[in-house]
Formats: sequence, C-alpha cells, structure tokens
Amino acid sequence: MITSAPRPVRARLVERALALRAYVAGQLTWPLRRVLFRGRIDARGARVPLSVWHRVRRTGFVRVGAGTEIEPGAIDAVQGRLELGPDCVLRRAERLRIWPNGVVRTGARCVIDTGARILVFGELHLGDDVYIGRDVVISVHEHVSIGSGTLLGERVSIHDANHGPPEQRDAFRSQPVRIGARAWIAAGVVLVAGAEVGAGTTVAANAAVAGRLPDDVLAGGVPARVIRCLADDDRSRDSGDERTGA
Repeated sequence: MITSAPRPVRARLVERALALRAYVAGQLTWPLRRVLFRGRIDARGARVPLSVWHRVRRTGFVRVGAGTEIEPGAIDAVQGRLELGPDCVLRRAERLRIWPNGVVRTGARCVIDTGARILVFGELHLGDDVYIGRDVVISVHEHVSIGSGTLLGERVSIHDANHGPPEQRDAFRSQPVRIGARAWIAAGVVLVAGAEVGAGTTVAANAAVAGRLPDDVLAGGVPARVIRCLADDDRSRDSGDERTGA
C-alpha cells in the first residue's frame, strides 16, 4: 500500500493562514469589521480588499460609496480623510497617499486609472464622472478642484505649490488650482500653482497652464494661450445645419 508523505508543518500552517485570510476578506461581517478597525472605515456596499483596510492609519478615515470598487494596491496610506462617492473605480496606483491634514472627496462614478501618483497634504475635490488617466500626477498642498465630467489624459501633471528660492527649497508657495466642469485636459499637460481652466475648455497636449483660461475655448502652447472659441464652432455648426435643412 502506497501512502503519501506527510506535509511539513510549515506548509500546513501557511495553508491555514491563507484560508483564514480568504475567509476574513470575503466573509467578515460589517459589525465585526467596524469593531476591528475602530470605526475608521465606512464601506458598506463597496468592494474593498482587505489589503486596503490595513492602509488606513490611526489618524485616517475612509468612507466608500455603494458600488465603488478599489483594486489591491490602489491606496498607499491614508492618514487623513478619504471620501469616495458611489460607483467609483480606483485602479492600482503608483502612489496614493493622504497625509494627516489631507482630504480627498469625490463625487459619483469617478475613475482613477492605473499608475496615478496622488499626494495630498491639503484638499482634493473631484466632481461627478471625473476621469483621471494613466500615470497622472497630482500634488496638493492647499487646494485642487476638478469639476464634474472633466477628463484628464495620461501623464497630466497638476501641482498647486512651487519650491522656494535655492536657499529655501522647503518654503513652498501654494495657490489653488481649479478645473471647471466638462473640461478636457489632453495628454502631457502641466498645470502649475494658480492655474484655472474654465468649464468646457479643451487644453491641447503638452501645454503648460500657469494662469486663467476662460470657458469653452481651445488652448495650447507653452504657456497655454487661447487658440479659438469652441462656442463659435458650435454656432457655425448650428447655422450650417439650418442651411442644409438638417
């Protein structure tokens, strides 16, 4: 009679540990989670992997809306406050860290795509249906707001603070950055402290925004300047439709 060799004790312990982890991740009831994490996470109705729960530090708090999905590795550390609206998606980030006084609030159906690097010391506000593309960098020392329906292409960079002079490199000087609703920020665009993009405005690829761009324009260049008014394009299109009887 042939019998299988007994498994080493270490292998059996590892197997049991993995089974326990799977059970905790998939079956742990909400009241027990609330006890274990001392009320620091409110995630009922959301898909939050156990690895994310352990990223919330003692000073941190996370609220996740129903239907929101967070991939493993999407959050580096939360020492401040993270509030995600319903039906959002957070994919695996390069780094997403919120310092003790930092606050991140999103509306519904926001997407933060793979490779994003988001560092928050101040406040970051996202409206509904905001898309943050691959490898986007957002550094917030004071305040950054992005309006509803706005899209950020890949490798967009947003910084609301500048270093000080050579002898005072750590003396950051910050100004809020604001992006209006329904804006399109194309790939490689850089927005520096004090930048403001109006609602419905499109910023062409690799532009640098340092001042204010009005609503409903196409802008591009370094520094970014208005190329044309998009509202004029809409009026021309409407008049063309009337002439052709469309």
